Amino acid sequence: MSLVTPKLGTCPRCLFFCYSITLRALPNIRYRNPITSVFGYLIYTNRLTDNNLIYGTRLTAKGVAENYALDLFNRSKLQTLMMQVGKYIETLKIQVSLEYQLMLSERRQIINGIAVPVANQNNTYGARINCKMSKWADFEYKYKRLGFKNQVNDRISQPPSQQLHLLNMNFILLKTPM
Repeated sequence: MSLVTPKLGTCPRCLFFCYSITLRALPNIRYRNPITSVFGYLIYTNRLTDNNLIYGTRLTAKGVAENYALDLFNRSKLQTLMMQVGKYIETLKIQVSLEYQLMLSERRQIINGIAVPVANQNNTYGARINCKMSKWADFEYKYKRLGFKNQVNDRISQPPSQQLHLLNMNFILLKTPM
């Protein structure tokens, strides 16, 4: 766990000092076995930040977005869990891996001039396959699914999701002189 030194300074158009104190924890486990060609990791982060200011944006009568700060205690929390496990299959020259990431955040945000609690949850999972087909060709396929959930003042939004597919094919036609 580490303590980041407070940032002190005057805020524009404010007569008070702003500070931010952050506590972080980052335990992780990594595994790699060259004999069985298995690898993986598990990482957890927990971040707690205390601020004495909360920032917002408002529109002026002329339609200009203006940022402002309120002298209001603001604690934000962020937790992340990341995992990956993979295996290299030497006879097929293929590497396969699976991954998962969960991120949870809580903080207050100014909406319509009022500081309200906002919570977000992001889930990502996916798979990746790398294959070396020959000395002159290889390919990589990645799949990811992302899910989002947002809660503002006990109101939960309809969770959207995305799917990403990526296929890379590489062909090495000429040898370059060294």
